Amino acid sequence: MIFIIFSPNNLKVNFIYPNSKKSILNNRKYTLTYNTDTNLLQLDIGNFYNYKKVDFDLRNEILGEWILVGKNKYNLCFYIYIKGYNPYEIKQKYNMSKQNLRLAIEYILYTDKIFLQENKYLLNSSIIVKFFSSYFMFNSSEYYGLVSDYIKNL
Repeated sequence: MIFIIFSPNNLKVNFIYPNSKKSILNNRKYTLTYNTDTNLLQLDIGNFYNYKKVDFDLRNEILGEWILVGKNKYNLCFYIYIKGYNPYEIKQKYNMSKQNLRLAIEYILYTDKIFLQENKYLLNSSIIVKFFSSYFMFNSSEYYGLVSDYIKNL
């Protein structure tokens, strides 16, 4: 999970072809990573997760995707993998993840606001966050509201 304060100066957005600011919903995926060397956040939006940017030792990314749950009804699901060597370390990372998560979701949705303007029906989509860990007590799915809760004045 990402542990920094969000600032426009620390952000880089990359739309991976064929996705663009206005393009397709089908297989639209988000990869939000934090580079500890450059102190920059990078959001990749494409039809696949950008695993080249994921640090599999650190696991400080947020992955997200739109999931069809009914006729023209979607949920926005985010996945957070919490890695650590013991339950205490994982609990700390889990708590930090939850502390920063609303801001991370807001950043992702704000960055994709042109896409959301073109697809206003997605504003009523539920946001579900799934936490994964090697310690079962930190594996959970949690409701984080609606997309419209994070996007103002669209």
